[in-house]
Amino acid sequence: MGTISNAVLLVFVALAEGARVSFIHSGAAQGLPADANCSFGVIDGAHQRTVSSPGPANSDFGRKSGGFLTTWRDTVGPFCRTSGGLCDPGLTDVRKVHRFGRVLMYSRPFLLITCLTVLWLCFFAVAAEAQDSNKDPAPKRETIGSEVSYLRNQAARGDAMANDQLGHLYMTGTGVSLNYAEAAKFLHAAAEQGVTEAEFALGYLYEHGKGVPQDYRKAFAYYTTATRKGNLTATNNLGLLYEYGHGIRRDVRKAEYLFRYAAERGNPVAQCNLGTLNFGGRGITQNYPKAAEWFRKAAENGYAPGQQILAWMYFTGSGVPRDYAIGTQWLQLAAHGGDPRAQVDLGYLYEQGKGVPLDYVTAYMWYETAESGGERRASERLRKLSKVMTKEQISRAITSVRDLSTSTLKGEAVEQSQRIGNAFNPPH
Repeated sequence: MGTISNAVLLVFVALAEGARVSFIHSGAAQGLPADANCSFGVIDGAHQRTVSSPGPANSDFGRKSGGFLTTWRDTVGPFCRTSGGLCDPGLTDVRKVHRFGRVLMYSRPFLLITCLTVLWLCFFAVAAEAQDSNKDPAPKRETIGSEVSYLRNQAARGDAMANDQLGHLYMTGTGVSLNYAEAAKFLHAAAEQGVTEAEFALGYLYEHGKGVPQDYRKAFAYYTTATRKGNLTATNNLGLLYEYGHGIRRDVRKAEYLFRYAAERGNPVAQCNLGTLNFGGRGITQNYPKAAEWFRKAAENGYAPGQQILAWMYFTGSGVPRDYAIGTQWLQLAAHGGDPRAQVDLGYLYEQGKGVPLDYVTAYMWYETAESGGERRASERLRKLSKVMTKEQISRAITSVRDLSTSTLKGEAVEQSQRIGNAFNPPH
């Protein structure tokens, strides 16, 4: 596109220059000097008006509200008339304009020939660019395979960050086969050099026994080290160890303190866990309004489980005024955010026509989506709903499931945090 843009620019330059000299020529026809002050057909002494032409107000071009500002002038006197800002001298003969000792031929025919010539060049520029576009794209210099090979070489030389990156690649199966044992090997090398993310990740592996023997004490030690360095995900997970007494004596107050520390700094999973503590009242005073407050913060941060629980609280009037409309809105967000429990709940609303129009096809779609996400309740709902649906309705629902799978948003906070072990303890 660069060649075309340049060619088009040449057209405008030719038009502007040709018009400017044509105006000079008009003045010369009346006995004016060739270098008279002319600008786009305006001779010095003309009356200037500024008008606003229709255009997008507050456009992204930085124009003022009201549209694009355009200046144009009416010429006073017998020299030339303006039409839309372009001067029509009413002369057709070719005259010579002497300027800086050079002889130039300017006239309407000359301007026309110039423009046609440039347009002819544009045609060949487009053809050449089309040929270039048919060429095979240049291969990328870096591929995932080469990156992994490079990281391996760096890790073998003791590079801490390379070891950490390789550990996370094996932990998530990104560019390599998922292998927790390999992940642990590289993460250990990085953690020994004080890499915070590696210390946290090792805590997760030891907590869940992935790639290493399950060891809550080691998980506690790694989470504690990462927490002291400001890792909020480690802080949240350390809170869970205190809540359940894994690797340390159970201390719900300590768990609440850690959840609150991470929650107040924006960690949505910690916000949900703090809401769960207040909701259940296990070890602390039960407080539904406070629970709703923290679930709302998580929901507003885009955390789908928080949205699902907040919707339930609106449906039941727990800690908030009962409001099916608001509850449905939060449930829709959670379902589209990929939360299987929200998808089952939303499917039930469509099946029953509560807060939304009665729609078996949409209900079936959400149940099917939730079942593929591992929600057990969905299977029973599908079995019962299919008995009252036609084959054509079920076929439409299955088609909708395929369409939904390509458009459903996976909550970034959910995917990112749970992939690396930010654990959420939902209320029961």
